[in-house]
Amino acid sequence: MLKVLIATDGSPISEQAVDLARELLSGKQADVTVLHVIPRHLIYGPRAAVVAESYDPAEAERHSK
Repeated sequence: MLKVLIATDGSPISEQAVDLARELLSGKQADVTVLHVIPRHLIYGPRAAVVAESYDPAEAERHSK
């Protein structure tokens, strides 16, 4: 049995890759794992989402007052 890992980030090109993998695996015995990859870490706050790599808790505290 084949073991297949398909990674997707939800972009149109990755969706095409998922469709292609589905076609290639059609009719075959396969154990498929789909991994949804999130390109950046986002932190959701009261105002908006910010990229975690640029998140400064002290600055967020100053803006919340």
